[in-house]
Amino acid sequence: DNSSNEVVSMDIYNMVLEAYANCANARSNFRYAERAECLYQRITNTNDSSNMEADDVDDESVSSIFQVLRAWAWQQGNRDNSKCADKANGYLRLLQRRHKHNNINNNNNRKHAETTLSFYAQGCDAVLEAYSKAIGGATSADTIYKERLKLTSAANDDNSDDITSPTVPMEDYTNIILAWAKDSTSNGISDNRVESAEKAMDYLEMMSEMFVNGIITGDPEHIAYNSVIAAWNKANQPHRAEQVLWLMETKVRKEGAVQSLEPDVATYNSVLDAFVKDNSKITTDTLTAVKRIIQYMEDNHSEQPKIRPDSYTYNVLLKAWNFSGNLKSIDEMMLILDKMEQIVIESDKGISNKNFNVIMNTYAKKQQNDPLAYQKVLQLLDRMKASRFVEPDSITYSTAIECLTKINSLHYQGDPNFAADKALELLSDLKSMYQTTKKDSVMPNSRTFAMAISALTRSKKKDKAQLARSLLDELIEFYDLTKDIKLRPTVHPYNYVLSCASKSFDADNDIKMEAFKIAAKTYQELREHKVLKPDSFTYNYWFQTCDTLLQPTSDLYDKFMRLSFKQCIKEGLLSKQVLYKIQRCNLTWKQKGDLLECDPQNVRDVVHDDLPPSWSRNIR
Repeated sequence: DNSSNEVVSMDIYNMVLEAYANCANARSNFRYAERAECLYQRITNTNDSSNMEADDVDDESVSSIFQVLRAWAWQQGNRDNSKCADKANGYLRLLQRRHKHNNINNNNNRKHAETTLSFYAQGCDAVLEAYSKAIGGATSADTIYKERLKLTSAANDDNSDDITSPTVPMEDYTNIILAWAKDSTSNGISDNRVESAEKAMDYLEMMSEMFVNGIITGDPEHIAYNSVIAAWNKANQPHRAEQVLWLMETKVRKEGAVQSLEPDVATYNSVLDAFVKDNSKITTDTLTAVKRIIQYMEDNHSEQPKIRPDSYTYNVLLKAWNFSGNLKSIDEMMLILDKMEQIVIESDKGISNKNFNVIMNTYAKKQQNDPLAYQKVLQLLDRMKASRFVEPDSITYSTAIECLTKINSLHYQGDPNFAADKALELLSDLKSMYQTTKKDSVMPNSRTFAMAISALTRSKKKDKAQLARSLLDELIEFYDLTKDIKLRPTVHPYNYVLSCASKSFDADNDIKMEAFKIAAKTYQELREHKVLKPDSFTYNYWFQTCDTLLQPTSDLYDKFMRLSFKQCIKEGLLSKQVLYKIQRCNLTWKQKGDLLECDPQNVRDVVHDDLPPSWSRNIR
């Protein structure tokens, strides 16, 4: 009430400011910090202070500044910008000026100097914490940290007349580390990330050394070490992340005897993740590092139960083996899977379809080195079916069927149709599961159908072309019904149908003609498709089909070969494989020479580079 002659005391103002500061937080949408700032401005605009002692005005006004600072600092939270921290820093500058002013003018009044210094030191701590949560606040945090350190240095200087300052608390070291670590994880430029991570690492090592030597008190915090590990992870420097881990284990936990700082499995997994997050950079050295860390966990978890490897740990090891290129990877991955299943039995969690699928996929890729890989994949599939913790999904079945497509004829178990029959059986099982459960995870996809069609190509089934085409029709119908992108046909199942038809050359004439009709229909459909287009494999299989199923002397054969070749080169899809087919097809040498635009006598000697580049411009 402006008409009243009563003056509101500074104590009342500061009680309100303190209440605003206590209520301020990141969810308050700036409301309390702004109210505190408005009230402070009202205080500074009040001219009538005649009823208060000069000393009280000075002490209480410093308290007002500190409470507004604290309100803005608490308001920062984990925001994307440093607006609140910057506001708090502005009020810290006011405290800094008051501190310097009191040192110069109040040498005879220790009360003012002590009060101002205490608020200034606490203000440094609060603003430093605010910047530790802000993106891009590392440089400002560094400045404040050094200011705070100067207060301690001055206090420890025997020749200094400055008032004794509290020792820099452990929290300040943690906050400057967090500020630089956050700067590293949020910075989009690789070099800057490394530089920020280096800064965080320097402070972490300094803090650890000072703690071990008793220079600072309070226990180091987990978050300081974990944040630097995350910074090195983001900077793609896994070996530096590992350094932080061993710093926790040896320098602090053992030398400093800080049991509360004992790393847990999450800390170890964070380091392990840094090694394998980029598949293209996983090497044998990566595998060695991952094995070294996990071996330490396995050897020491009896004394340190918190670092017992979990399913995530072994997932990383699976990934390291899978992408390392090591020839022993399959056997090692199977052993890891056994360990993961044991974890599941003991904890009822931790293993997933993905673990099995990764190993099955590795078998599929490396089947040339292990002709019996398909048997191991089928055993894994049976293992999943019997498990209480996982169940096969469409990826599992597709991978198993893919393995069957690569079986060497010497390992057909005496039955040339084994692979095709097993592939059709697995596809049927998957379709039944989907019809029963309607789960998306077991819905057959385009790859599942394509692999099943591919498995038919090596079989001796007389009706394999019909079977292949029926699967393609089923896929098209399924996609038209659901419009699910996972079922959208690609060029691959069309090509596999052509391949199946071309392999019907040893059947009787009626079956051969039926196979050719299926191939011609499939080829024409692909050419007229609104989305899909033939590729070089399409022409390779189509030429092979014409060459094996049509009479070489027939007009139909000549017509299809010539017309299709012109379409092939017009679309720029003449590959080396297609050229090879033309050179060895049943056309006459003159006809071949006409197609390749060369002397018939030179047809055999033509190489891909001799032909016009436009003929193969779309080969990938």
